[in-house]
Amino acid sequence: MGRTTLTVGLGMAAALSITLATRATLSGPPLAPAPTGQPRLNVPPPIPEGARPEGVYVASNESGTLPVNANTNLAKVGLPRGTYLVTAKLVAINDSQDAQISIACGITPTEGGGPDGAPIDYSSVTVAPQSRVPLTLMGTYTYPLTLGNPVLFVACRSSAGTASVKWTKLVATPVSKIN
Repeated sequence: MGRTTLTVGLGMAAALSITLATRATLSGPPLAPAPTGQPRLNVPPPIPEGARPEGVYVASNESGTLPVNANTNLAKVGLPRGTYLVTAKLVAINDSQDAQISIACGITPTEGGGPDGAPIDYSSVTVAPQSRVPLTLMGTYTYPLTLGNPVLFVACRSSAGTASVKWTKLVATPVSKIN
């Protein structure tokens, strides 16, 4: 049995290190960072009928600018059919000098959060001028169709002024069922 140390960056200058006793070794190439301002799409191949997805599906985006009253996709992840616990986190930023603004974000199964897909989770925050507010979204998602693979999106919009979002991360974890 070996020991593995996992270090996770928590933003700014903080990090968390965990040492675990392990029996298996993880290997493989590191994920390439997404280009700034561009969501990275990871679409796995379809899984065989009756099989369950494994692993955690992650998409991230370093930063993005939000237009006024128009959804902007900040991260997207492709998934095999299945049931998932879905979480997203980001930091909403008001870049304006003098007005507070509202920034609304959601996890949706439809690009831009359109009418074909109700949000899995949605939240809105009011951000003071020249300030940042963290935002976390969480929900469950089941893709019941037998054809194709779903894609989930994190989309945000600003009510006014100059707004941006940093450090968006979307995580989908397969689960066997939702009680």
